[in-house]
Amino acid sequence: ADGILDGQTYYWRVIAVDEYGAELTPDESRSFTVDQNNPDTDGYLTVTVIDSVTDAPLAGAAVALKKGTATVTSDTSDLHGTVVFQAAKDSGYSVTASRGGYVPGTAADIGIGTNPGTLEIELDSTSQPFRWGDVNADGVAGMLDAVAIVKYYDNEVANSFIHPRGIEAAELDGKPLANPSINVADAIEIVKKRIRLIAHFAVDTLEPFDFGPEGGKAFGGHEGLMIEDSRVKLADTSALIAAPRTLSVARAVGGEAGEALEFPVTIDDAAGIEGAVISVLYDAAALEFIEAAPGNVSGAWELFVFNGSEPGEAIAAGAGTSTPGGPGSLAVFRFRALGVAGSRHHNGGGPGGVTLGEETELNDGEVGFVVTK
Repeated sequence: ADGILDGQTYYWRVIAVDEYGAELTPDESRSFTVDQNNPDTDGYLTVTVIDSVTDAPLAGAAVALKKGTATVTSDTSDLHGTVVFQAAKDSGYSVTASRGGYVPGTAADIGIGTNPGTLEIELDSTSQPFRWGDVNADGVAGMLDAVAIVKYYDNEVANSFIHPRGIEAAELDGKPLANPSINVADAIEIVKKRIRLIAHFAVDTLEPFDFGPEGGKAFGGHEGLMIEDSRVKLADTSALIAAPRTLSVARAVGGEAGEALEFPVTIDDAAGIEGAVISVLYDAAALEFIEAAPGNVSGAWELFVFNGSEPGEAIAAGAGTSTPGGPGSLAVFRFRALGVAGSRHHNGGGPGGVTLGEETELNDGEVGFVVTK
C-alpha cells in the first residue's frame, strides 16, 4: 500500500463495532516489519548440442552443469538437442556434453544471470578426419594446442591430447606419421600458421588443406569444409555473467624522427592465460615496425613468434605452460618514429596511434576481454 516504508515496524489492533456503534474491548496490539529484501532466485541456461559438421541437433547427449569438479545438475538432451538448467546466479560454471560416436565437448567460464542464457556446443564425430594441429578437439589449431604439445614433449603425458587422434594431429613438421616425434617444432608450426608466417603446416601437403590424410575422401573434395573456428559458441551473452579481462596498449613516450618507441600490450589479470594472439594496428606513415617481444607475464612462455611483414599491422603469438597471475604485459611492440607531424598521438587513433586489432584473442578465444585506452 502507499505510504508503507521498507524497514519500518507498524502496529495494529482490531476494534469490533456492531451495527449500533457499540465497541467491544480492543484486542491486544500486534506488529509487523516491512522487509523488501526478497530472496534471490535461480537463473536459467539453455544448452543445445549439435553436430559440428551438419549442425543437426544431437538427442541423447549427456549434458552436465559443473562448478569446479562438482556436478551441479545434469540431464539428457531432447529431440532438439536441448537441455535447460536451473541454477544459482553465478559465474565460473562449466558445461560438458558427450554422446556415443562423438568427441566430448566442454564450455568453460560460463555465467548464469538474471535473464535466461543460451549456449551451443558442437561435437565432432569420431568418424570424421582429424584437423591438423587440433590436438585438444576444440575445433581450432591454436595456442592451446601448442601448449598441449609442449606439455606432452616436456612430460610425455599422453593425456595432454584429448582428441582420439591427437597424437597424429600433432605431428606437423613433416616427419612420417608412422614414427611420430612430437616436439616443440610441431608447436612452433601452429604459432607460425596462426600469425600467417606460413600458409600450411609442413605435413599438410594433401588437399583439402587443414585436414588429415583421409580428409578429401571423407569430405568429397572441397565440399563440406565450412567448419566453424570454434566448437563452443555463446549464442546469447547478454544474460551471462562474464568476467572478461581488460587489455590496453600503453602510451609510448617521445616520437621524434628516428626515436625508438615501445608499446606494451597489458592485461589486468593473466591468471589462466596459456596462449595469446596480439594484433596491433598502426599508422605506417608515422611508425616503422621493428619487432615484438614477450612481456613480463609471458616471458616464461616456451613459444613466441611475431610477424610484421604487412605495413600497418603487426601480430605476435605466444604460448606456454607457466603464466603468473595478476596484471602485466603480454607483448611489447617496438617501433621507430618516422617524424610525421602529429605522431605523438600514440594511442588516440590519430597519426602514430597504436590500437589492438580484431585478430587479438586469449586462449583461442575462450577468454573474453574488453579494451581500454
